[in-house]
Amino acid sequence: PFSSFWHPPGSPASRDSPTSSRYASLDINITHPIRTTQLAIAHFLSVRHSAAASQPPSHEPLFHIIHVSSIAGQVTPLFAPLYNASKHAVSGFVRTLAPLDAACGIRVTAVAPGVIDTPMWREAPEKLRLFNDKEGGDEWVSADDVAEVMGSLVDGREEVDVVATSASAGAGATGFTSGNSREGWRKVKTEGGLILEVSKGRVRKVEQFMDAGPMGAGNSVSNAKLAYQDVFKMLESRTWGT
Repeated sequence: PFSSFWHPPGSPASRDSPTSSRYASLDINITHPIRTTQLAIAHFLSVRHSAAASQPPSHEPLFHIIHVSSIAGQVTPLFAPLYNASKHAVSGFVRTLAPLDAACGIRVTAVAPGVIDTPMWREAPEKLRLFNDKEGGDEWVSADDVAEVMGSLVDGREEVDVVATSASAGAGATGFTSGNSREGWRKVKTEGGLILEVSKGRVRKVEQFMDAGPMGAGNSVSNAKLAYQDVFKMLESRTWGT
């Protein structure tokens, strides 16, 4: 269902009910992940308590919950308010549950992919037109690369490799990438609350404070201005939202 802030409930393009206070995009991207996490934690605690009763504490299992955030959880392009809000919420939710790692053996982490080459882009003309597929234009992030990073968060390794960046700027509020960076590699501890940005050929730890923002190929769409123009055109109507 199409659920967008710029197409209010009751408008022709919206599938959200005008008699409800819910938005499908928020339910899919944050409400359902929250409930799934509750169910997973309840199950893991049950298994952990059962295991503790039958084997030494040193063999208590470590459980994993991985969420899918996004670079949209770091930037704020005007054309996708609900999606941006939901991904900011996912990142905050994951960080909030970080203490469960040490206290309960339940590690909650997340990946924050850039522009992934999936049907959600390929089969949505209104989104695909924002992507510049000409030579030297925008680049896709592979779904396989995202899956590989997710695997690194659950395969038992104590550290993961991420880029070490000294940068003057990241992606601004418009979603465009800017600034110059000098990169190497460093290792970060795999622990609860860790969020890894996945872009074209690189993985970066998203810091909770003073983060530079998304950088590099696969983190932006060159034609985002078209979506801004769409929003402003809709707002020219005296009947918008009524």
